[in-house]
Amino acid sequence: MARLTLISDIHGNGVALDTVLADVAAREVDEIVCLGDIAAGGPQPRQVLRRLRELGCRAVRGNADRWLLEGLPPGRSEATRRLAETVAWTRAQLRDDDLAYIAALPATVRCSVAGLELLSVHGSPRSDLERLLATTSDAALDELFACAGAHVLAAGHTHLQLLRRHSDRLLVNPGSVGLPLGTTTGSAPPLPNVAEYALVTVRAGDVEIAFRRLPTDIDALGAASAAMPHATWASDLEQRIRRWNARASR
Repeated sequence: MARLTLISDIHGNGVALDTVLADVAAREVDEIVCLGDIAAGGPQPRQVLRRLRELGCRAVRGNADRWLLEGLPPGRSEATRRLAETVAWTRAQLRDDDLAYIAALPATVRCSVAGLELLSVHGSPRSDLERLLATTSDAALDELFACAGAHVLAAGHTHLQLLRRHSDRLLVNPGSVGLPLGTTTGSAPPLPNVAEYALVTVRAGDVEIAFRRLPTDIDALGAASAAMPHATWASDLEQRIRRWNARASR
């Protein structure tokens, strides 16, 4: 038996990452792969980067990781203005070696789980901005799996857990560690109280995909968020993700 953990979209939420890693530690996992969007957004960017580097976790670079290198693309909404300031704050927390680590992250990670070929990306094999959803056309998936050259395509970016069969291939999205959509509390400001990830288990040729959703310590996350320039970081980011998901599903 071989088992791989897929995590994605941590967005600087170290409280959620620690919750996930504690759960993973009890499950005899051979490897952890991160699908990007590691540090930007939440209150603990350096802690998250340090944890991944200590683990030797292989990771791809997501679009929000590029924000830390290039800045957030401009927008007109007040939420986007606040998010740009949050990204600038995140970059200021990072050291040169943190930024060098992010800059060196690859666009894809390819691995084999007991003979099962898996390609990990942030958005898609074509772009870290492309969103793969339940509504993505079969024709688009034909093209993407041809690019992937793998039995399993693992993609993040949408913050939505997804398992979709396409012919004899599988599309898997583990959801978001740091900000699963629809999990923010009614507190002021709203903060995510759940963390998500996925387990890929291969046993005697059988493939099992298991999704995990774990409660997190909202008080600890609130305390960590107090140092940020905007306490609305989660709702600002969630608003952006929902908007772009909706555009991709039309």
